[in-house]
Amino acid sequence: GQLLTFGGNSSGKLGHARTEFDCGPSVSGYEAYLQPRLVTRLLHTRIVAVGCGDAHMAAVDANGCVYCWGGNVFGQCGLLHTSQQILCPSRVKGVRL
Repeated sequence: GQLLTFGGNSSGKLGHARTEFDCGPSVSGYEAYLQPRLVTRLLHTRIVAVGCGDAHMAAVDANGCVYCWGGNVFGQCGLLHTSQQILCPSRVKGVRL
């Protein structure tokens, strides 16, 4: 299915980057979304599971691929770096469920 998110966007955890450039590591990204909004980076991906943390999110697609985004100060997005934020879903390489 498709993924919609809303609420506070601290650390970019909702996955609503405004441009492709915004998808990389960032130090900004706080906005509030009061209405559910489609996570466009996953528009053509069938999402079957979602996990939400305080500052980051993870999703699993129908093929078992894992995507993470949001706060990443301690590397919690699994992307092999510790940039402050990941503002849109990024596939975690080497992980398949």
